[in-house]
Amino acid sequence: LKTGSDAHAWFKGLDNTTRSTWAGLKAAFDLRWPERVIAAKTTEEKMSTLMMAELKSEDVGKRVTINGVEEWSHIAWADRVERLAGTIPDSKGLLINQVCKKLPCAMHDLLGSHSSWTAFCQAVQDLSIEHIQESNAAEQACIKVTKELEDLKQNIALQQTPLKVLAGLFCNISIGNPLPAPCLLNTQSTPALSMPHPKPASSTNNPFYTPPAAANSTYVERPWAECWADVEQLALPIHPNTPEGCNLYTVQLTDWIKKHGSAKPNKTCPYPLRPRSLPVASNN
Repeated sequence: LKTGSDAHAWFKGLDNTTRSTWAGLKAAFDLRWPERVIAAKTTEEKMSTLMMAELKSEDVGKRVTINGVEEWSHIAWADRVERLAGTIPDSKGLLINQVCKKLPCAMHDLLGSHSSWTAFCQAVQDLSIEHIQESNAAEQACIKVTKELEDLKQNIALQQTPLKVLAGLFCNISIGNPLPAPCLLNTQSTPALSMPHPKPASSTNNPFYTPPAAANSTYVERPWAECWADVEQLALPIHPNTPEGCNLYTVQLTDWIKKHGSAKPNKTCPYPLRPRSLPVASNN
């Protein structure tokens, strides 16, 4: 009957006889505002409402106002969940584990296992706000580090993936070492003609090329087995495809770029391979 409301105006318009008795006033009220029939919710609808009761991480440690009274958000959440569970009803607590997942991960570690809604909701209400805030801060820090790592991996992938770098380098590699120029022998008694010794072709793209020690010395080609042994011995370690392995790979790649800059990889300067890549010289 707030002043200025429709109910107040209706009440003021009643005659004294109607207002003199409670029975008369109630009958007039029911006639003016008949009770509306509300369709009862099904069990599925009640369970759906319970499953939507979520406590977000950003709301943990804050106060909310319920019916004009301020209360911690996790306590208000526990009161609401207990009421919703009672309307289903879930007397055996079969939905407790599913509803518990609606809490932030920071609170999961602080709650034990419970078989009844009364015990579960009481355990949530009894949680120390200091412990909740500390656990929530640690969870947010972990989420931040994970996001920064994902952003770093995406930036590296956008710049140029190591596989593309290796593919471009191996496309320019010529297999085998250049053959030495033939030696012309003079069988006559006259002095031998001075034949210019051709200069070997540039082999900067061949990781297995070893220039001769002197211009007139005989070039000895190294066996492939020895070359591959050098590659396997100097190959950098390949880390597993895990968060820790990705961190080690990022450090490995950063150190290589700082040390070698834009230099091309070769057998003495191998390039770091991505986590879970196949080893060098694995015939794959």
